Amino acid sequence: MGRKPIRVPKHTPNTDCKNAITAELWERRLAITVMHHIGWEGLEQDFANQLTSRLIERTLYQSGYGIFFMWEGKLLFLPAAVSNDLNVFWEPTEFWPIGNHLPFEIKNTKEDCVLCRNNSFGMPSVDICRYYANKIAEIQRAMDVNLFQSKIQFAFETSSENEFSVKNMINNVDKNEVAILANRSLMNSVNLINTGFQYYIDKYTTYKSDMINEFLQVFGFKNIDIQKSERLTSAEATSSDEITYDGFFGDMLEMRQEAADNVNKMFGMHIKPIIRNENSMEIAKKLAELDNPKPAQPFGNGGDNDVR
Repeated sequence: MGRKPIRVPKHTPNTDCKNAITAELWERRLAITVMHHIGWEGLEQDFANQLTSRLIERTLYQSGYGIFFMWEGKLLFLPAAVSNDLNVFWEPTEFWPIGNHLPFEIKNTKEDCVLCRNNSFGMPSVDICRYYANKIAEIQRAMDVNLFQSKIQFAFETSSENEFSVKNMINNVDKNEVAILANRSLMNSVNLINTGFQYYIDKYTTYKSDMINEFLQVFGFKNIDIQKSERLTSAEATSSDEITYDGFFGDMLEMRQEAADNVNKMFGMHIKPIIRNENSMEIAKKLAELDNPKPAQPFGNGGDNDVR
């Protein structure tokens, strides 16, 4: 069920490829953040192929719902196909778990399995993460383009015969070549047009932070400002660590707790969903720092790299 690794081409990726890679990388970042936010206590730890928090949350993230059931004395949680046999409330009554090496004829009913939904609608979180990943990636790519435009602040007007040579020159600038070589006849045939370049990366950075904050708030983290996080007082930082239990995330937690109560009652277990005590401010800062790493200390300034 895992995704294939992102394969970055050896040649310089074109625009569509860069857009796809950026969106995919952001989707994976957000997915990991969501799936690690809720854990499960009370799961067995003494058998092979044990059920873990990661497996439960991955199923809910990808499929939107799954079923807890016993198989060969072990508690399993898997995505399931539902039958058309619905009760008076339009709720499914029969389930077929979907797992590797499971006999196809396994069928569970509400008498021997527990349905757990990711939320009241059984909607997977992947769609929400993909929405925000695309929004954040779009901002990131706008930053990339603005950065590139800062290297070449002119449009090039030239003949069709020299178009290929001019494109090669621009590609060399994009690859951060220290020196660009061009013959005199080529440069004489090029007319430079000032594009009126303006620097927008600071504005894009603020907008990206807003989108990350909005995403974190949807999944139960209190909204914070990444740009101001370095200046937060200890009281403000403590306040930012609080989890909101209402709205969308409150519904997610309620569905899990309801399923845990039913599992404990049906199978005599003691499982429960827990909110991992993650610092939401630190998560937001980590997401931001992946694209805005701090510059290394130069030699001779007394920093970590100073050689004495």
